[in-house]
Amino acid sequence: MEIYKGKRLGPTMNLPEVEVTVNGKPLKHQVYHSPTGFEWGYGGSGPADLARSIMWDHLGKEPSPSLY
Repeated sequence: MEIYKGKRLGPTMNLPEVEVTVNGKPLKHQVYHSPTGFEWGYGGSGPADLARSIMWDHLGKEPSPSLY
Protein backbone atom coordinates (compact mmCIF):
# COMPACT_ATOMS: atom_id res chain seq x y z
CA MET A 1 0.00 0.00 0.00
CA GLU A 2 1.30 3.44 -0.91
CA ILE A 3 1.28 6.22 1.66
CA TYR A 4 1.25 9.70 0.16
CA LYS A 5 2.24 12.63 2.39
CA GLY A 6 2.48 16.31 1.63
CA LYS A 7 3.92 19.16 3.61
CA ARG A 8 4.39 22.84 3.06
CA LEU A 9 8.05 23.93 3.02
CA GLY A 10 8.13 27.43 1.62
CA PRO A 11 8.04 29.75 0.11
CA THR A 12 11.81 30.09 0.24
CA MET A 13 14.42 30.86 -2.36
CA ASN A 14 15.80 27.32 -2.67
CA LEU A 15 12.87 25.01 -1.92
CA PRO A 16 9.60 24.26 -3.64
CA GLU A 17 6.59 25.43 -1.68
CA VAL A 18 5.29 21.89 -1.10
CA GLU A 19 6.86 18.46 -0.94
CA VAL A 20 4.92 15.26 -1.65
CA THR A 21 6.30 11.82 -0.86
CA VAL A 22 5.13 8.28 -1.49
CA ASN A 23 6.37 5.78 1.09
CA GLY A 24 8.98 8.33 2.16
CA LYS A 25 10.41 8.98 -1.32
CA PRO A 26 9.71 12.08 -3.43
CA LEU A 27 6.73 11.74 -5.75
CA LYS A 28 7.82 12.28 -9.35
CA HIS A 29 6.20 15.39 -10.79
CA GLN A 30 4.61 14.37 -14.09
CA VAL A 31 4.59 17.89 -15.53
CA TYR A 32 1.59 18.72 -17.68
CA HIS A 33 -0.20 21.78 -16.31
CA SER A 34 2.18 23.32 -13.76
CA PRO A 35 5.87 23.80 -14.52
CA THR A 36 6.45 25.22 -11.03
CA GLY A 37 5.37 22.17 -9.04
CA PHE A 38 2.66 20.71 -6.85
CA GLU A 39 0.08 22.59 -4.83
CA TRP A 40 -3.30 21.92 -3.19
CA GLY A 41 -6.29 23.79 -1.85
CA TYR A 42 -7.67 25.41 -4.99
CA GLY A 43 -8.71 24.47 -8.52
CA GLY A 44 -5.58 25.26 -10.50
CA SER A 45 -2.61 23.84 -12.36
CA GLY A 46 -0.57 22.82 -9.29
CA PRO A 47 -3.40 20.74 -7.79
CA ALA A 48 -4.16 19.24 -11.23
CA ASP A 49 -0.55 18.09 -11.61
CA LEU A 50 -0.57 16.69 -8.07
CA ALA A 51 -3.71 14.64 -8.76
CA ARG A 52 -2.30 13.47 -12.11
CA SER A 53 1.07 12.51 -10.59
CA ILE A 54 -0.52 10.57 -7.71
CA MET A 55 -2.76 8.69 -10.12
CA TRP A 56 0.16 8.00 -12.50
CA ASP A 57 2.22 6.64 -9.57
CA HIS A 58 -0.62 4.47 -8.30
CA LEU A 59 -1.72 3.12 -11.70
CA GLY A 60 1.79 2.78 -13.14
CA LYS A 61 0.75 4.56 -16.33
CA GLU A 62 -0.56 7.91 -17.51
CA PRO A 63 -4.15 8.41 -16.36
CA SER A 64 -6.91 9.59 -18.65
CA PRO A 65 -7.54 13.35 -18.25
CA SER A 66 -11.17 12.55 -17.43
CA LEU A 67 -10.00 10.90 -14.19
CA TYR A 68 -8.23 13.88 -12.71
